Amino acid sequence: MISAEVLIRAIVLLLYVPVGLFTVRYVLQHLTTTTRRLAYLMLAAQVLIIAISLQMQPSSSVEAWLWDIQWKYNIPGTFSSMQLALVGGVALATAWQARGCPLTYRLYHFGICAFFLILARDEYFDLHENNPIYDKIYVAVGAAYTVATVILAIRSPRRAWKWQACLLTGMAIFVVGAEVVDRYLEVCDRLAFVQFDGCLNLPILEESMEFLGVWLVLLAMLGHFTLVTATKATRFGRAFFAMPAIWLVVLILLNGIPSVAQQLAIQPADIEFDSGDYLHAHRIEKAGTTLHVHLYLTPRSWAYDGPGYSIHLVDQASGKSVASRETYANRRHDFLLGPGYSPVFREWTSIEISSQVPRNRALWIVLTLWRERDGEYVRHKIEDGGRKLLGDTQVVLEELVLRAAPDSRAPSSYAQFEHGFALAAFDMPERVQPGGTLDITFTWRSASNGIEDFVQFLHLSHLESGYWWGYDQLPLGARLPTRLWYRGLSDSETWRVPLPADLAAGRYTVVTGLYRLSSLARLQASDADGSRLPDNQVSLGILTVEGN
Repeated sequence: MISAEVLIRAIVLLLYVPVGLFTVRYVLQHLTTTTRRLAYLMLAAQVLIIAISLQMQPSSSVEAWLWDIQWKYNIPGTFSSMQLALVGGVALATAWQARGCPLTYRLYHFGICAFFLILARDEYFDLHENNPIYDKIYVAVGAAYTVATVILAIRSPRRAWKWQACLLTGMAIFVVGAEVVDRYLEVCDRLAFVQFDGCLNLPILEESMEFLGVWLVLLAMLGHFTLVTATKATRFGRAFFAMPAIWLVVLILLNGIPSVAQQLAIQPADIEFDSGDYLHAHRIEKAGTTLHVHLYLTPRSWAYDGPGYSIHLVDQASGKSVASRETYANRRHDFLLGPGYSPVFREWTSIEISSQVPRNRALWIVLTLWRERDGEYVRHKIEDGGRKLLGDTQVVLEELVLRAAPDSRAPSSYAQFEHGFALAAFDMPERVQPGGTLDITFTWRSASNGIEDFVQFLHLSHLESGYWWGYDQLPLGARLPTRLWYRGLSDSETWRVPLPADLAAGRYTVVTGLYRLSSLARLQASDADGSRLPDNQVSLGILTVEGN
């Protein structure tokens, strides 16, 4: 009985030793000195990375992530991307220099260049994890190039066969690692006649096979380059040593510049969960009917054990979710800028807002963080953050309003208020009963975006006794506070005002207006002609309260 850890190391060693010895004896000697040194360097680098990954005893979770061969955005992941890009670079140089060769030969290498550069970008940014169609496309393209390589071998002189064989072997090892070992194999307790404890860490084997397979493809490309460049191979081959560094700069530009631009628009969050996860910031964008949500999250462990999150759009008035999206967290590593520099994972998701979701309603964008445990989804409680909470597991990130289609009618104004608000019209009955309801409809327009909450008052004053009675509420009700009003808003709300049962009969003057919720100060009001109204109140006419 041996340990699974020792066994997987032995399997990786048995993979590398025969391939390494065979290529040194029969393949590498056919390269020029410069290209042979490059091949040795890349092989030595991946062996060193695998050895460190297998032998290291990390002192911190960050150190464990940095050298973990199964992860992305770290040293092994970056090297893997650089090696794929080097294959593409050598293929491009071969196609460029093969001017005397048939056009099909040059197109073959141009295609390999494009394919491996795409793979290099995917390897670093992990695009296929979020879209399974990528894997199907890669398998289809790989199969097509396998057929093309066989045809090319048939038409090539015997001295070129070794390079086609090297390419086919490399692609076979790569595909077996990426598509078979990664997806379908699980080996526990026994492998053939060998017994071991636990299960084999097959992702280590998968990544090692991918490393080695790409290296063999690189040898094939270096061999083709040597064939077409002849005596110029050494002079051009020196440029290949700079290609990994150039690709690293490309990755920094692809990853860094968008990251900096995006982080200029992020909103600090500083939300701590009882699981140890921490949300540093978020960024929310609305494009048409799609809401894009970006989260900057540091997980409790760099092992990244299955966290996920839910985003809900919750109607503020009813408390009901009107749209939502649930997803597992991805592994898109990023760096958060500023004094609180920290390695984070940038999560992103999108919510499609259907036409059935009502417009002109205040919505909360609510985040819930969870983990899957044995088929159950456990929500994490929020310990600190200073944000509005909906229960102890849901935190409000932002609020928004879905705008209604603009009103095509010519704007009207019965009364105007500061901040660009206007009472466009109202509809009030002439008579009511004590203890009944006063149904009065107000139509509001806005020529600017709201920034704070205002409350509307409604006062009834008895013409004979001077007694007055009042009722206050938000102009458009709880569904759309004035802080969320927007330029071009036109909407109506019917108030159903409960009247006191002992309201004295008689004639009442009815007035209305707006005041700040924060200070209770009334907003300046004027009539349709712009003349200032006394006491900043708008007269709505006379209302008769009938006797019982």
